[in-house]
Amino acid sequence: MSERHVVPVFGPHGRFEAVLSSSGGRLEFESVGFECVVEGDDLWHALARLREEHLEPRSLLLGCAGVRRDVYPSRMSRQMSGGRRAYRCRLGHPADASDLVDVLSVESDPSSLATCGEQLRFHNEWIEGFAALEVP
Repeated sequence: MSERHVVPVFGPHGRFEAVLSSSGGRLEFESVGFECVVEGDDLWHALARLREEHLEPRSLLLGCAGVRRDVYPSRMSRQMSGGRRAYRCRLGHPADASDLVDVLSVESDPSSLATCGEQLRFHNEWIEGFAALEVP
């Protein structure tokens, strides 16, 4: 069963809306003049493929929580939610269940959004912050 989500898209020519239809690891993107379908191991993987292969080359960012710089899934959250839920991470703080977000929930603040590369760099910085806290 497919779910439909209307999300903002931000790009060099301003903001517009798109429809995302999701079903498992399949994600369809529809907007004026542009449509595509991607598949992945789960929803998170499909979202990453949509971004890297189709949107980022056009300088477009989806306005959804899964595109926030500070959102990244754990292996367990991906397995348990099919990639639908990920953690909102804060530097210096471990993530817990209260930090889980729906990756397709609308995010209307473009300053919080990032490319896949920026998102991964933030996640790695978050992880490295805990290594500095470890006691030998």
